[in-house]
Amino acid sequence: MNKPQKTERSTILSIALLALAGAIVYLAYALIKVATIVPPALTRVDQVNQQIPAILEVAQEYRTVVPDILDEMSAVRQQIPDILARVDRLQMQVDALQQDIPLLIDNNVPAILARVDKMQLQIEQVQAELPKILSTMDSTTQVIAETNQQIANITPLIPQILQEVATVRGEIPGYFDRAEGLVADTRDVTEEAGKGMFTGLLKGIVSAPFELLRAPANMFGDDLKNKRFFTNEDFELSLNSAKYVLSQRELTSNSWRNPETKNEGKVTAIEDYQFKGRHCRKISLMFVTANGKKEELQRDACINENGQWEQVD
Repeated sequence: MNKPQKTERSTILSIALLALAGAIVYLAYALIKVATIVPPALTRVDQVNQQIPAILEVAQEYRTVVPDILDEMSAVRQQIPDILARVDRLQMQVDALQQDIPLLIDNNVPAILARVDKMQLQIEQVQAELPKILSTMDSTTQVIAETNQQIANITPLIPQILQEVATVRGEIPGYFDRAEGLVADTRDVTEEAGKGMFTGLLKGIVSAPFELLRAPANMFGDDLKNKRFFTNEDFELSLNSAKYVLSQRELTSNSWRNPETKNEGKVTAIEDYQFKGRHCRKISLMFVTANGKKEELQRDACINENGQWEQVD
């Protein structure tokens, strides 16, 4: 053994002795400290010893409960196999689901992806149409703004319009009075005219003498086979229908019915024509008796030089 090795061993030995001395010192310190702790520990032991009887009493009470607890633990242990069996079955189901999941994914994912692609296409279409929709909304907004402006312009005129409406409402009774007077005058003229009258609408309300016949009965003469079934009142109603038909600008018809005799009829304008420079109209007169017998006559009437309708052969 050479000298360097001896020196190293000596150093290690010195360090070991120094450590051993330190350990002895620490042990002595610990013993001293333990000596200071032992009396309180003994006191604590005495206190514990004093509590042991009470602890034993409590332990005795617990000892009576322990059999019940052991019985419950035994019952729980008996249920453990069933629980484990259920766990095994659940595990088997989970394994089966894990096997089915790939199949479900393979079967359903393509359809889901196709739907997603379709939705994406619809989204792209909506995005493509979005500028047009926004433009339409802008146009609508502009129209709404213009409408609001027009309403704002019209609103100040509403009081004036309401005032004019009120004025017109106030004048309406006067118009009704004038209309009733006109009707009364027309009725009087009709009753007083031996030749008859007709009324019509031609550039306003126009009245002119109607000279179709001197008297209603002469209008039909012997041509009406069922003349005996009709009264003068029936003939008067027929004559009034003829006046109405001749007074209209266009070809038309007019029906009449007598509620007392139950007779009825209809006058129809057939055609307009010119005869010797005069405007003429052919009319058809239908008569129906209360028992359903029908008869039809035709008459021609032309406007004479006085602007009056008169019967022509």
